[in-house]
Amino acid sequence: MNIISSILEQDAIKSLLTESEKGYIFRQLNLPYISYSNCDELCRLSFFLTNSVFSNDQDDTLKFSEIAYKLLKSIDISSKTDHKSFSDTFGMDGINAETLYYFYLATIALKADKLISIKIDLKQFVEGKTSDNWKYRILNKVLEAYLLLVRKQDGFSDITKAFSIIKDLQQEQQRYEEKYLNQFSIADELHEAYNLLSLYHLSKSLVETALYLRKGYDYKGDRLDATIRRHIDIAKKLAEKEPRLVSILTLFEFGLKTLCDCRTQRN
Repeated sequence: MNIISSILEQDAIKSLLTESEKGYIFRQLNLPYISYSNCDELCRLSFFLTNSVFSNDQDDTLKFSEIAYKLLKSIDISSKTDHKSFSDTFGMDGINAETLYYFYLATIALKADKLISIKIDLKQFVEGKTSDNWKYRILNKVLEAYLLLVRKQDGFSDITKAFSIIKDLQQEQQRYEEKYLNQFSIADELHEAYNLLSLYHLSKSLVETALYLRKGYDYKGDRLDATIRRHIDIAKKLAEKEPRLVSILTLFEFGLKTLCDCRTQRN
């Protein structure tokens, strides 16, 4: 983390951080503000910090998580310019940019211990368009379900919606899976089948987390952190040839475990 500290001490980076924070504050106050920050640079710094935070486990991780969270919040994903900058830096084939943005924002918020703040931030989140591509359909919908678990507004309403999303995917599997796999050659079909299995295990970890969040002490499953780790480990192994997907799985694992830890502490 010493390297990150030295980078953040550079004048150009300090200026970028100051400008991004000003822009966010003025936007929240609904006041006009001309920002001189470069959104491309802002996104690249956000991406670098976020990945660094989740690849290190040191004492100053919280500090850098808070900075990464502020940087991501300063990105106006509804703006065409910011949307493009975010997509160019964070984008992943087939994933709705707004959904991916809120996924990163939510997960870094959990890392920065900003659970209350992110619940407020996620009030602006709405479900994106549904893809006919089965793999992308699953990934987008599981991301949306995850965000609902983080937001958890109106009592159990969001948790119920998350369950509904996964249930719909389970019902659609027979309809979409075979058609999706049949478009590939035999060699590629095996690779894509592994990716689908990876996402199925991801959805199982999310369902178990949702059950726990709803039932608490009445949850009848095995030790939840072990269950999450088991499913995510299998998912990572199956998707080992897809580094971006593996990175998403790593963030998922952290987020789900953190949500469970928060629920346990409240109990």
